[in-house]
Amino acid sequence: MHKKPSMSNAPPKPVQPKNVTKLDARNKYEKSIEHMNEMLPYVIQEWDVKAKFLKKKHDRLIAEGFTEEQALEIVKSRPIFE
Repeated sequence: MHKKPSMSNAPPKPVQPKNVTKLDARNKYEKSIEHMNEMLPYVIQEWDVKAKFLKKKHDRLIAEGFTEEQALEIVKSRPIFE
């Protein structure tokens, strides 16, 4: 039996070497690291603001009559900005 020739004009799918997948994963990881390094100064600045806010929140709770332990528990258990 003879097969009929294919009438499809689509090119055959290329075969991807196994190491290409590993390189793609490594490139994604490297890009992720680069992105984290770019964002680090902004993240640190955000932490500074959050730390100041949490300290003020803690101090105000004590000033309003909460004990040290109560103020600490409130700060620990609640969202930073509510």
